[in-house]
Amino acid sequence: MSQMPKDMVKCKICVLPSRTGWPALEAHFSELCLTLPDWYSRHRLFSRYDEGILLDRESWFSVTPEAIAARIAERCRCNVVLDLFCGAGGNAIQFAMTCNKVIAIDVDPIKIEMARHNAAIYGVQDRITFLVGDAVEFCRDWTEGREGLVDIDVVFLSPPWGGTDYQKGQADSEPPAPPLAASLLDESFDASATEKRKQSADAHTKSRYTHYPLSALSPLSGQDLYAMASKITPEVVMFLPRSCDLDELSRLPLRHSDQDTDSEGENERPILSIEEQFLGSSFKALSVYFGSLATDWDDDRETGYA
Repeated sequence: MSQMPKDMVKCKICVLPSRTGWPALEAHFSELCLTLPDWYSRHRLFSRYDEGILLDRESWFSVTPEAIAARIAERCRCNVVLDLFCGAGGNAIQFAMTCNKVIAIDVDPIKIEMARHNAAIYGVQDRITFLVGDAVEFCRDWTEGREGLVDIDVVFLSPPWGGTDYQKGQADSEPPAPPLAASLLDESFDASATEKRKQSADAHTKSRYTHYPLSALSPLSGQDLYAMASKITPEVVMFLPRSCDLDELSRLPLRHSDQDTDSEGENERPILSIEEQFLGSSFKALSVYFGSLATDWDDDRETGYA
């Protein structure tokens, strides 16, 4: 048997026949391969990981670490919260500890089964309604037929960022190619001129990755996702990459405030609150709060959530 590289660990993480009995899930996990740092972070993702938490490969990189999810849930304490992209259930489980009811949606039935299983480990499955389906369709249907439906107090969105290499998808353009005739100039053979061109190209490459654009989110752009959620309730939370442009984020509520402005508050600007989420010294993501969630919170309430 060949020895695994020292920086890798290959195993059927979380999937044992005695644990599930779900052939589809066992096949889904059969070739899971993780780096050791990912494996060592398992208890940061779920403190009760060793009790049988289920994660697929994507979930290892997309689930919200438990301490961060708990802080978000405390800030969103309410009656009913809607988690539109629940994944393996990291946020939904924490919401179930602070809210009376959680509606958790994901388009992937495998992830819903994992989330349901994980919620049972934490003993909160009875507070969560799991739905397999498209989040965009759900919001549209709920908005069109909300009469008689349960009132949703908070909408939480942690949409797909683009996988582990999401930062690489930010290229705006390629550096301009030098004129063809430049190859005949004496300076093109000069070492210093060559170095300058290399530095210019490197600077261009770095500038391409400065900010994560909201247009890169899926299944809709960040602007459209916020507009969709705000039709359900003004109390919206978005969990986004740490490299998002703060100026772009600040314009999100402005685009949708005109229709909600009354004569008494024409000059009032909508408020949002952006919270940087850290695990230790590691900057993980941004939580963006809208509506009263942006104001009805003491920013000094740090204890127990970091």
